[in-house]
Amino acid sequence: MQKVSMTAGAIIALVASLLAIPIISRGLSPEKLSIATVSILAHGLFGIADFFRPILVRNISDNEEFATYGNLFLPNLVIGLSLSAGSAVISLFVHESYLYLGLSISFSLLLFSLYTPLWGTMDGNFQMGTAYLVRSLSVAMLYGLIAIGAVFDLDYMNYGAISISNLATLIIFWLFARKYIRKGKFNAGIGYIRQASYLFVQNVFKLINDFGDRVFASAYLPGAYVGGYNLLSDLSARVNFPAQLASSYYYPVICREPQKASLLLWSGVVFSTFLFAICVTIYAFGVEIFVWYLGEGRRHIFPIFCGLLACFSNYSLSFFGQSVARSLSLDRSLSLSFGASAVLGLSYSLINMHDMNIYRVMIIALLMKSSSVFMLLGLLRRFPAQSICGLIVSLFSFSFVINIYIR
Repeated sequence: MQKVSMTAGAIIALVASLLAIPIISRGLSPEKLSIATVSILAHGLFGIADFFRPILVRNISDNEEFATYGNLFLPNLVIGLSLSAGSAVISLFVHESYLYLGLSISFSLLLFSLYTPLWGTMDGNFQMGTAYLVRSLSVAMLYGLIAIGAVFDLDYMNYGAISISNLATLIIFWLFARKYIRKGKFNAGIGYIRQASYLFVQNVFKLINDFGDRVFASAYLPGAYVGGYNLLSDLSARVNFPAQLASSYYYPVICREPQKASLLLWSGVVFSTFLFAICVTIYAFGVEIFVWYLGEGRRHIFPIFCGLLACFSNYSLSFFGQSVARSLSLDRSLSLSFGASAVLGLSYSLINMHDMNIYRVMIIALLMKSSSVFMLLGLLRRFPAQSICGLIVSLFSFSFVINIYIR
């Protein structure tokens, strides 16, 4: 039943985004499209407040009594209030057109920090399919509301959709997870906070890797390109929903059954190879389908779309690699993997900051999504065959993207 729920959630989020993207692409002006895509971007960036959940899953999987109100909510509430307040202050200094979006993001960040412990509680009790379905409904609702705003010219949906979807998600998570929560204070100890510090570092780097190219696109590309690039990056990222699905489902499983980690890593190598093959096929034969889907005005960025697909085909290995590494408590190694790719991408970005174009943003994406390479190197001693095969696939992906950049 959990596999069915997880699959349904992935399909719902994928279909909602695929249906909404052409509506948003055609129905919003460049300025409104920028606001809408930044809203979608922010929803993904909320992962910075999610560094307790993997530890909650580990602890609750071992001991269900760990899920007390204090252990679940106290750390998250402190972090959520801090990040929400900081976000609200920053929003007061941004361009006037982004003020309401900034305040909505601030409120949504607090809501997110309150429902992530509920999400982790469900995962720890092996209700990961139901939890994934709820989170997917949040994503689908966000896209759906923005698309409705585009159709009916409701400007407030561009910034209000993120608050509405996160509030609904909090309510639904509470209804599902409350039966697993015990009365009790925070008693996790200093070791819990120490583990969370590693996850915080990982999440910061991971978010840079996930969304750094879109942040630089939003900040440095001409306004006419910002929304288009962000849509392409978001659309390309959707190819990884099976990887997210598998890693979310099997992470609690391999925490209890470590012998299954080898098979999970092999699955990642096969999936990455499959995605890269699709990418090459689309590059050779798919331009007219791309134009039909996003409109004639996007034809000129078709090579960028293919390059981003290659970046994400390589990045898919990160989802499998991080599940395996976390199950083995290799938190420091994982932090270094995410950190190395983030530093590479940021370094290239800073060097080219004053001469940025859409092709260079694609290279930023390539470098920031190279964390899978460092993960495989870290797992090489434990899983040599899978790591070597994965590194070969990564080499082909890198070569493909560089070829597009050179042309």
